[in-house]
Amino acid sequence: MQLLVLLCALLSQRGVWAQAAIEDSLPLSDDPSDPIGIDREPLPVAAESSKPEKPVSPSQARYGPEPPPLSAQVGEALTATASVRERTHKVAVELSSAMARVQLELELENAADKPAEVAYRVPVPADAALFALEVCNANGCRPGLPHTSSARLNAYDDAVQARPGSTRGLPAGDARMISDARGPALLLRAAPVSRSQWLRIRVTYAAAASEHAGHLRFSLPARGMDPRIAPAQLSAQAPGFAELRANDMPLGQPLELEPWSAVELHASGGGRAARSELWKVPCGAHSCLRAYATAPPEPTVATEIFLAIDASPSTEGEARSRFLASVSALLAAAPSGSHVRALRFASQAVPLLAERKPARELALSAFAPVAFEAELGSATRFEAAWQLIERSAFMQARAKKLVVILGDGGLTTGPARPFEAARRKGVEVAVLNVSDRATSAALARGAQLTGGAVIDAGKDADRAARGADLERLEERVAALFQPSRGLLQVAGPRGFSRELRAGDSIVWEGAAKALPGVRLGSRSLSAHDAPRALSPAIAAHAWPAPRPLYLAVDRSDLQLRAERPEGQDAPAQRGVACDRRGPAQRISGLSSDAAPVQLAQERARCAEPVPKPRPQSDAEPELGAGMPGSPLLSMLRQRILPMARGCFRRDRAGRADYQVRAVFEFELADREVVAASVQGKIAEELRSCLLRAVDGLLVPRFTGKVVVRYPLVTEREPLPSQVELTAATAEEVDTLIGKP
Repeated sequence: MQLLVLLCALLSQRGVWAQAAIEDSLPLSDDPSDPIGIDREPLPVAAESSKPEKPVSPSQARYGPEPPPLSAQVGEALTATASVRERTHKVAVELSSAMARVQLELELENAADKPAEVAYRVPVPADAALFALEVCNANGCRPGLPHTSSARLNAYDDAVQARPGSTRGLPAGDARMISDARGPALLLRAAPVSRSQWLRIRVTYAAAASEHAGHLRFSLPARGMDPRIAPAQLSAQAPGFAELRANDMPLGQPLELEPWSAVELHASGGGRAARSELWKVPCGAHSCLRAYATAPPEPTVATEIFLAIDASPSTEGEARSRFLASVSALLAAAPSGSHVRALRFASQAVPLLAERKPARELALSAFAPVAFEAELGSATRFEAAWQLIERSAFMQARAKKLVVILGDGGLTTGPARPFEAARRKGVEVAVLNVSDRATSAALARGAQLTGGAVIDAGKDADRAARGADLERLEERVAALFQPSRGLLQVAGPRGFSRELRAGDSIVWEGAAKALPGVRLGSRSLSAHDAPRALSPAIAAHAWPAPRPLYLAVDRSDLQLRAERPEGQDAPAQRGVACDRRGPAQRISGLSSDAAPVQLAQERARCAEPVPKPRPQSDAEPELGAGMPGSPLLSMLRQRILPMARGCFRRDRAGRADYQVRAVFEFELADREVVAASVQGKIAEELRSCLLRAVDGLLVPRFTGKVVVRYPLVTEREPLPSQVELTAATAEEVDTLIGKP
């Protein structure tokens, strides 16, 4: 037993010696920014030879020393010195009335003693609107103040570099919406954070949520693969919905998600009762308004569907790449027992599925030629499609008849006769627009004339074409087969009109000095004050002014430079553009001569690297605005004049005294003819023939819109001159042809 005790003592003593040997081998340092923190006491410093100290310049004594060299590490989300980490990242989402209210709370820490600045990039939805900011530390919190004045946008930058004018010790920060190569994002900046002082940032924004077919969906983009950021602790609530899930996982309690994972919130079990509301919120001299209406889904009946696929040049690219996914969603959402026919059309129409096929048994391979067959002209003419539909057996069906125009929402302006004919024969014409632009007014009016729905599903179709969220597109398409429950109309110069379908929802937001009349069907909606929790979100999302920058600084630092005490803006007022020091003093200043803030980015213009011009071979070609006159005239002479001569020749029918004047007026955009008309007193047959002449134009790519007015004139043919015959010649001619 004594031997065992002696052995343990020897091993313990040996461990002490090993620890001492390890500590002697570590490079101890008295640097206060050391993130490891292994130093016990400062190392002894050898006595230096006595040298005269370098005199301090008056500029340095007054404005402080130069800031330290920039040592920030740039990550996908966090930009700061290497010793800064994110401790927690909390996300709270409230879903209500097709709106998402998102609050982020970020807590950051620093393993170094020196204070540092933090820049944090948070991806957000494209329509996100910021409306609250707060930065906190152990001394308290400082709220963000909204400002759009360009004279005040540098208040936070000044505060980070300036010496404090008070001893409150509150942090400073700012938040703004940006859009870079990675997409829309929220940029947060705040300071200081150090070993003895943590930093917390709270920011709130509003965005639109998708509510269709009794399902509420909202997506939060992934933050990225940044090793210094923390996983998200997600909590959400959706009043009025029975089930709420995040990435297909039940969300009964806060859920931890990795920062490189996007979040898809899905609430279902709602939409059991019709509901409409009109909320108002003060926005300065205006009132921000938000109208919301929803109706429960109803049972559907078997439908005869004729799918008219737009194959005009304007659909090349993004729209055409989404066709197959959209057709798949349409077939899945079709009521049981429905049948489908299909055609392709532009200036002309050709059958794609001449025989009716059951919607649930139809293979997508039947629609593959849509992306590969030759063009059918340079216009989008529904009348060509309607002529083929009208001659088919589709018109003899006894079930509900529905024509769905699948395309980019464009239409070559022309007479509305096809839509009027469809309405008289009991055929609904609906529009499924899968491009990123809104449906043209002419096409929307034509569809509404027949009682059909107009659905702009570009974003959902894009996600489905990329292999994600096909269910969301199916929920949008389901409204094509539901009955109408009234038209939501907003009066005023910027009027709004959209049909509410059963199982769907409509949202309108805007601002006005006077409350406009808002009607749903035959009923007027009364405006009520918005709930207190949603009022800032509605104001931020509906206000049409530029989105403000939120500054968490002292109010006195938001004064204009002319109103500040003399000397506060130096050295900037001295014109020293390359002085890396900020202003001498600010009430909310954070830096000091002894411990300057470690910046996350340079403030001096001279410190920013000058971008090198790219070689001409690497430069991306830009589309020109409009078209030059020479190729346009050449195109008109080669494409329009030969066909126009044929039209005039047939209309002349051998008449020598024939004379007609006409003027072509047409607009070119999106690689096709978007509008065409013929002005002049001419027959309708000739007008129709001339209009068909523009369908063969090969329109190049360009930005903007070109309006062309091209006159066409035919002249009378002169009578042939008469030659008088002599008596002898006349007698010989009479002999040949015989006397009368």
